[in-house]
Amino acid sequence: MKKTGILFTSRNNYELLDLWMSKIDTEGFSILNIDEDSTKENKQYGIDVCKKYGITYMDREERGMLHNVVSACKYFENQNIEWIMFITHDCYPTTPNFFTKFNKLISTGNYDEFGVIGFNVLHDNSWHLLSRSPLQPGGMYDRYRKNQIIPEQYSKPYAIESAMWTIAAVKISQYKKYIIPTGDYHFFHTWDDIAFQFLYNNVYNVCIPSLEANHIQTVKEQFNIPVKSPHANNSEEEKKREFYYSKWGFREVWEKRWGFEYDNRNTFEEVKENYKDTLLYNFYSTSLDRNVDGGIIPNPIKTFNI
Repeated sequence: MKKTGILFTSRNNYELLDLWMSKIDTEGFSILNIDEDSTKENKQYGIDVCKKYGITYMDREERGMLHNVVSACKYFENQNIEWIMFITHDCYPTTPNFFTKFNKLISTGNYDEFGVIGFNVLHDNSWHLLSRSPLQPGGMYDRYRKNQIIPEQYSKPYAIESAMWTIAAVKISQYKKYIIPTGDYHFFHTWDDIAFQFLYNNVYNVCIPSLEANHIQTVKEQFNIPVKSPHANNSEEEKKREFYYSKWGFREVWEKRWGFEYDNRNTFEEVKENYKDTLLYNFYSTSLDRNVDGGIIPNPIKTFNI
């Protein structure tokens, strides 16, 4: 039984969705695309692409990823689907039968109590990124080099702060139980916010290192879409970023919501008492050796025999 639905959110970038669908076998799983206020012309293009591949097209109900997932929860629940897997248009699953293997894992029930599920993402053909880790010492990602064999400590599911958000999954019932949606963000940092809401409620997020994907940002070059989505060095690039990704200012939103700067763990010190007795505090206060320079962050704070 297929318990997983695939979610895309699109904004004026349907060339990428068309390319993605032409390359990936989605193994018969249901796919929903939510449009985030594309132009009229691009909406029609999106409708045509979705029709071509048997994808359900939906205009957004409320702006922003956290609201998009709420819409996806309602849509997939009507199909008796229990899990949502979000994927960006430039992230390609590479493990054979990726979706079927994930579906088999979650069908055991062993993942029902987790929050966000992350995966092993090869980023820019150089690093395997297993998670984002802004609260832990030594760096912003759990990672190892492309040509390394996966380190032993990453050979089974382990607790993470936040998923490498280009591909992430969540159980619908868990999302509805713990996540308070907001439109303050539209795209950037949204999956980090979801993951941190789970940690605030003492719900572990977890990475499944055995399931791999490839984040290939350069595919955007052939469609003249900015390769590095957050980057903009002048007013023209800012307009282009707005066209494809919309609302900016996510760093300020994060700091206002959580009380610290996402990319500066030292600022968490000032607010750490607000998070006492939560997993956020646990991740921050760990004194594990995190040897980023060597290419390996050696010790997850918790692993799971599932």
